[in-house]
Amino acid sequence: MAPAPSFSDADGSLFNFVVRDGNGVKGIVDSGLSKVPKQYVQPQQERIDKLSATLNDNPPIDLAKLDGPDHDQVVEEIARAAETLGFFQVVNHGVPIELLESLKDAAHSFFGQPPEKKAVYCKGVSPSPLVKYGTSFVPEKEKAMEWKDYVSMIYTSDAEALQFWPKECKDVALEYVRTSIKMVRKLLEALMVKLGVNLDDAKMDELIGLKMVNMNFYPRCPNPELTVGVGRHSDLGTLTILLQDGIGGLYVKVEENVDGKKKGEWMEIPPVPGALVINVGDTLQIVSNGKYKSAEHRVRTTSTQSRVSIPIFTIPRGSVKIGPLAQVVEKDGVARYREVVFEDYMNNFFSNAHDGKKIDKLKSTLNDNPPIDLSKLDGPDHNQVVEALAKAAETLGFFQVVNHGVRIELLESLKAAAHRFFSQPPEKKAVYLKGVSPSPLVKYGTSFAPEKEKALEWKDYVSMVYSNDAEALEFWPKECKDVALEYLRTSVNMVRKVLEILIEKLGVKLDDAEIEALIGLKMVNINFYPTCPNPELTVGVGRHSDMGTLTVLLQDEIGGLYVKVEETIDGKKKGDWMEIPPVPGALVINVGDTLQILSNGKYKSAEHRVRTTSAKSRVSIPIFTIPKPTVKIGPLPQTVDKDGVALYREVVFGDYMNNFFGNAHEGKKSLEFARIN
Repeated sequence: MAPAPSFSDADGSLFNFVVRDGNGVKGIVDSGLSKVPKQYVQPQQERIDKLSATLNDNPPIDLAKLDGPDHDQVVEEIARAAETLGFFQVVNHGVPIELLESLKDAAHSFFGQPPEKKAVYCKGVSPSPLVKYGTSFVPEKEKAMEWKDYVSMIYTSDAEALQFWPKECKDVALEYVRTSIKMVRKLLEALMVKLGVNLDDAKMDELIGLKMVNMNFYPRCPNPELTVGVGRHSDLGTLTILLQDGIGGLYVKVEENVDGKKKGEWMEIPPVPGALVINVGDTLQIVSNGKYKSAEHRVRTTSTQSRVSIPIFTIPRGSVKIGPLAQVVEKDGVARYREVVFEDYMNNFFSNAHDGKKIDKLKSTLNDNPPIDLSKLDGPDHNQVVEALAKAAETLGFFQVVNHGVRIELLESLKAAAHRFFSQPPEKKAVYLKGVSPSPLVKYGTSFAPEKEKALEWKDYVSMVYSNDAEALEFWPKECKDVALEYLRTSVNMVRKVLEILIEKLGVKLDDAEIEALIGLKMVNINFYPTCPNPELTVGVGRHSDMGTLTVLLQDEIGGLYVKVEETIDGKKKGDWMEIPPVPGALVINVGDTLQILSNGKYKSAEHRVRTTSAKSRVSIPIFTIPKPTVKIGPLPQTVDKDGVALYREVVFGDYMNNFFGNAHEGKKSLEFARIN
C-alpha cells in the first residue's frame, strides 16, 4: 500500500484517500498515524463519555420459552422492551452459536484484505448494486466523519447472494439471514398480537420487505474520546438484528423514565455471549402509532483493538406505503404519524448525516391543550376560565369544552342517529336532495360545492336549518330530528354564554338583540365520512374557515380534524397543521369569520380540514351559528377606536354568504371579501 498522504484540509487528500480510493478508516490506521485527523473529530456534544453512561442490566429474553407454558410472559417481556427502550437481547433464538462465531471471523477476514480487494465493491464500480463497500455514513455531507468501514449486502435471492456477495463472507452471511428472518417473523407476530392486530402473511412480508446485511468494521482508534463509530440515529426499518462481538460499544438513549432509568440518559448494551440484539426501527414505531419506540443509538470507538458488528436490517420496499395501522388508530383515537411512501422516507433518511431520530418529521402535531371546564364559570375560577377562552380564540381559534350543559347520553344518541340516517338505502336519503326536498330547511348532499370543485371531498351530509321547533319536528329526518333538536337547544345556550364572554373581553357590551343577531340562524349538519380505500389521496373536508360566528362540533372517537396554526405560539409553529384529538364528552368550539371580522382580527377563524380513514366510517355533527342574510357585519366601533384602524369593511352577510358558497373550499380566502387592503 502506498504511504498515507498528509491529509491536509485544503486539498481534500484525506477524503480521496479514505472514500474515493477505498482505503477506508482502516487505511488511516494502517498508515501508522498516531493521532486522529481533524476530519474525524466530533463536536463536544456528539462525543461519547463512557463513564457517564449507565449499563443495561436487563437479562436477555429466552425465545425458546415462546413454545412452552411461559409463552405469554415472554410476549409481555418482548412488548414491554419494545414499548420502553426499543432495544432488547435474545438467546435461544435459533441461530447456531457456531455460525455467529464464523460470521465474526468472516468479517475480520474481509476487512483484513488489502484495500484494492475491498475497493472493487465501492459505489460506481461494484459488480452488483446489491453490494457496496464504503466508510462512515454519508461522508459527502458530514461535518465530522464516523470511524467506521462497512460492506452492505442486500438480499434478493440465494442465487444472487452467492453470485455477487464477497466470497470471504457470502456463505455465512446468507445462512445468518435465513435463520434470523425466521426469528424476526416470530417477534413481529408477537408484537402485532400485543397491538390487537392480526396481519396476514402478505402484510408481514411487506413489513419485513428487503433484508440487508451490513458488516461494520471499527478499526482501533488512537483518540476514541474524540470520535464516534456511528453517530446518534434510529434505524429506518421494521426490526434490526445485531450481532456484537465481545468488545461492545453500543449505546442507546433512554426515551422515557422507566425502571430507574432517566429520560435522555445514554445506556450501554453490553455484549452477552450467544445473544443477539433486537431493536425497533422507525417503521415499527410508525405502524404501531408510537406504542413501540425506535430508540436513538450510537457506537463508540476503542483504542484497544478493532471490532466488528453485523446487523440485519428488515426494510419495506420503496413502493410500500407506511402509516399507523388502522386498528391501532381506531383504538388510540388519533393517528400520530402521517402515511408516506417508504422510498420518500428512505431518501430523507440518507440525505443527511446522522443527527438523532428523523421520525419526528412524520409526526402529526397534536393539540395538547386541556379542555376548558365551563362549569368553573360559576365559581371562584371564573376569571381564569374567561382568560382561557379568550386566549384560545385569539391564537388557534379552536378549543374544546367539557361540562358544557349538553348531556353525554344525548351526544352518544346523536352519533348513533347519524349512522342510522346514512345507513339507509340511497333512495331514502335522496328525498332530501336539493330541488326535491320537502322543505328548503333540509338538504342532503355530498362534498361541498361539487359543481365547482376540481377534486371532490370524501363526505356526505344532511343539513338542517332551524327556524322553530314545530318546523324542525315536521321537516327534519325522523331518524335524527328529536336528538338533533335537543342538541341544538342545549348547545345554543352554551354558545350564547361563550359569545358574551368573548365580546366582553373586547371591552364591548352588546344587548340581547345584538347577541341574537350574531347567533342568528342555527344550522345542524350531520357529516358522514365513509371508509376510504386510499385516505392518503383524499380529504373529508378541504381547508377552509367557517363563515359564521361560533361553531360547535361533536367529533366521534375516530377523529380526523386538523387546524392550521396562524401564528407561532406555545411551541406551535405558524403554518403547522395540528390535530384536534377527540376527548370523550367534550365539544369543540371554533371561531368563524364573522367573529374575526367583528373583533377586527383579534379573534381568529382558524383554517381547518378533515382527513379520511381506511379503518372505519366516522361522523361529526357541527352546529353553525350564522347571522341572518340581511344583517350587516363589520368591526365593532369600540374595537376600531381601540385599534385605530378598521381591518375589515362592513358587508351585508347575505353577500358574504354568497361569496363563501360561490367557490370550492380554498383556505381562508372567503375573508378577503371583507378585508380592507
